[in-house]
Amino acid sequence: MRRLLGMILLLSSEAFACPDLSGFYKNCQSTSPEGTSQSNVQIEQNVSNNIYQFIIRSTDSQTGDQSVEKYLADGKTRVSTLKDPDNGTVIKTQTTAACTNQSLNVKLYVSIDGETLASMDVKVTKQNGQLVQVFRGENMGEPVSETVTCY
Repeated sequence: MRRLLGMILLLSSEAFACPDLSGFYKNCQSTSPEGTSQSNVQIEQNVSNNIYQFIIRSTDSQTGDQSVEKYLADGKTRVSTLKDPDNGTVIKTQTTAACTNQSLNVKLYVSIDGETLASMDVKVTKQNGQLVQVFRGENMGEPVSETVTCY
């Protein structure tokens, strides 16, 4: 019985294992209906208490604009609410990250004063040494369909 339980636990942990996405990717090309762009992406990945943490830093090659995203891939939804002290506007974000089938899957939802601003699904994988990020959803009522491939 213990042996069977151990095998079940081993197989279930494999199904939810996170891929090794860590690295610095210098040549990332974004393709979307709006056009193409280039960026650099750096991913730091570590495990603490059996929970994978990802820190994804992106720098636009043309403008130098930077962004940093942090995800805990444990399947739990994290909610953040900010209220502008000057005008009272409330911005709420909900983020859920988990690993399935050797990919990092992130669900993002952003609202302002209860109105949906963005709803997005992001899938990050590593295929043949290339990092692939796929974005699908809506932003400000417009559909989003973007793929970023890093060589």
